Amino acid sequence: MNSSREERSSQDFAVGFSTSVAMWAIGYVAMMRPGVVAGEALFALILATALAGGFIAGKFAAGGSLGAGAAHGARAGLCSAAANLLIVGSLFGGDTDASVWSALAIWVGGLFAATTLIMALGGAIGARGTRWTPRLSTSAVFARATCVAIFMQLVTGGLVTGLEAGLAVPDWPNSFGHNMLLYPLA
Repeated sequence: MNSSREERSSQDFAVGFSTSVAMWAIGYVAMMRPGVVAGEALFALILATALAGGFIAGKFAAGGSLGAGAAHGARAGLCSAAANLLIVGSLFGGDTDASVWSALAIWVGGLFAATTLIMALGGAIGARGTRWTPRLSTSAVFARATCVAIFMQLVTGGLVTGLEAGLAVPDWPNSFGHNMLLYPLA
């Protein structure tokens, strides 16, 4: 593979991961139970974030064609959906009967399909007009997105400590018999 193609693939990965981190930040606010109307608005904002991530991937596409932009948006969407599996992984706890597994399979399939399609659409829209030249290296974008994700974890940890809810799990590193990374959302 040539260096230019590798760079574009790594740009798609960085855009996809950055999009996921932005979606996680919005989802974090949504988990604070803001109400029905605000919750629906936050869901729409998450979808808009995926469209914007695809748009950015499309702006970086070589050639500026509709197909190239959609392809870069789709690749970034696949990366974003794969990163978002970390959230879906929390459903692997508790009672796991056949209905849960089938619902989980539908959710994972829908996650990949919806994210890829929305970001491909954004990439096709972004491919129109002037192509953007990245100002930051791919590793700098990835590092900044990682710093934002870590900052969100620090804020969450500070809230837990500030509300004196820390050490509420007696069997750490497990969480009431579940793997701490796969603790069920329910």
